[in-house]
Amino acid sequence: VAIIKTESTEKQDVIIASHNGYDRLGIHHEREFLFNKPKGLLTITDHVRNLDGKKHFLEIPFHLYPKVTCIQSSDSKWTLKREGNW
Repeated sequence: VAIIKTESTEKQDVIIASHNGYDRLGIHHEREFLFNKPKGLLTITDHVRNLDGKKHFLEIPFHLYPKVTCIQSSDSKWTLKREGNW
């Protein structure tokens, strides 16, 4: 894992990291976490780069706490909702 960027301000925290675990398959993966402190909103963005020009099927499992549900709000966006207290 390589940390590309970390930043913390009064309004947000950002961390961007990548790894080369899929490079041998022709894929490079980078993930960005952006926490908007005033809104209490966490945005996670995955950037996937095709290294070999071939078609690839991509599936990224994302494990959630049992009281969290995932609602798809568009083709590329999902909203996580939590029931009650942690």
